[in-house]
Amino acid sequence: MKVCKNSVFLAIISALVAYSVILAAQAEAPATQPAMKSPDAVAAMKAYSEATAKAQAEYDRAVNAAKVKATEALEAAMAKATKAGNLDEAIAIRENLKHVKPDPTPEDKRKAEIALAKQLLGTWDMTCPTDSSWRAKMEFRADGTFYMKSTITISEGTWRIADNQIRLMKKNNDIWSAELDDGKLNLINSKHVAYVGTRSTGQSR
Repeated sequence: MKVCKNSVFLAIISALVAYSVILAAQAEAPATQPAMKSPDAVAAMKAYSEATAKAQAEYDRAVNAAKVKATEALEAAMAKATKAGNLDEAIAIRENLKHVKPDPTPEDKRKAEIALAKQLLGTWDMTCPTDSSWRAKMEFRADGTFYMKSTITISEGTWRIADNQIRLMKKNNDIWSAELDDGKLNLINSKHVAYVGTRSTGQSR
């Protein structure tokens, strides 16, 4: 696989230059910083902090710009390889894409969390792989609460999505985690017991 884009390499070089400034500043910083009172010293430290913050921001922007350009070039190369029937190359490019895709923006994260919530809402038929007799109905509600009635007990609490992770808190403060995988709901309780759910009959997302 060979993707040659001058703009990509220029962006990477710019990022490395900014990063070198950050590393140099970190190497020069004292392990402890006793309080300073003289105006000149305070001003110097303020200027230093502002300069390193600016360098970090420039580095972050340059890296993301490099990721955007590399992603565009790689996606074009992947499409070309796919069209030519070179599936091995297309798969190799796809795997490399995972490492260069730009970081999601706050808006991207918000949209992803909304989409995940829409998939989660509704009723699920739950089973336990380690206990074939255990069954439950679990409902995720739009108000951020959940209700699960099993053959043994009833569980209630709240759910939320943060950083694309599903977290549940029962009323007794037990923390559970969940994920959606290929249309199935994988749930792990605070005792690390796993449950698997499928969408209840008549429901689809």
